[in-house]
This record gives sequence, structure tokens and C-alpha cells, in this order.
Amino acid sequence: MERDEIVRYWIESSDDDYRVMQSLFDNGHYVWALFLSHLVVEKLLKAYHVKNVDTNYPRIHNLVEIAVKAKLDLATEQRVSLVELTTFNLRARYPDY
Repeated sequence: MERDEIVRYWIESSDDDYRVMQSLFDNGHYVWALFLSHLVVEKLLKAYHVKNVDTNYPRIHNLVEIAVKAKLDLATEQRVSLVELTTFNLRARYPDY
């Protein structure tokens, strides 16, 4: 796939997940909505990475690490938000976390 096709894939996939996230939230499934919110942001960060850095995107789930690899300059507040959002990836999968 070409760079633009990869970016489009990540954005379209993120848009689909966003719609599901919104439905889950509207129906009171907050843990899963937060899990999908992590996935939405992860996919958008990967799209940014592909567009601006390299088509070999990071195959990780840590949002801060993806943002750093994408060469985004994060403010402290943004970094804190991404760290917190990353925890929902773990909490949904591992309730004991």
C-alpha cells in the first residue's frame, strides 16, 4: 500500500471505532467505550506517524510512545492525558489492573 492509502486506512478505521465508542457510551458501557477511545486515538497517532515519519508505524499500544515516535511535541498535560487513556487499554482487558 502507498503512504496515503495507509493513512486513509487508519483514519477510516478510527472513524468506525469512534461510532462504536459513542454507541457504547450512550448505552452506559463506559469501560468498553474508554477502551475504544484508546483505540481511536492510537489509530490516529499511527496515521500521523505514517504521514509524517515513516510507513513502518510502531506496533505498540502505548500512546505516549507512539506520539514520541511520531515526533509530536507533547505538552505535559497532553502527555498525562495519553498516559491515563493508555490505562483504559489495560483495564478493559485486565479488570484486576
